[in-house]
Amino acid sequence: MGNKSGTYDSLLEETKGQLMKKTGMSAHDLEVWYKEISTRSTKGKLSKNQMINIYKDLSDLDSTRIENCIGTLTNVFDEDHSGTVGNNHFIYFIITK
Repeated sequence: MGNKSGTYDSLLEETKGQLMKKTGMSAHDLEVWYKEISTRSTKGKLSKNQMINIYKDLSDLDSTRIENCIGTLTNVFDEDHSGTVGNNHFIYFIITK
């Protein structure tokens, strides 16, 4: 999926297109979500705790399920074992769940 580093201020067109097709969200709505997530991130990356807090704010899932989802996301996308995941991977994960 585009923008693997998660350092851009907006979604790459490729990623935006994939998400719009999969979710039916508009480009504007995706940008709003992404900017909100970006304001909470550090250098385009999110820690496990940051992801859990954002997911709780954006979802009605129970805390245990959210923590399990974020654990899975971290295991899959934390390629450098830094304890962080790029913004694009996180937004793709939560929007398509």
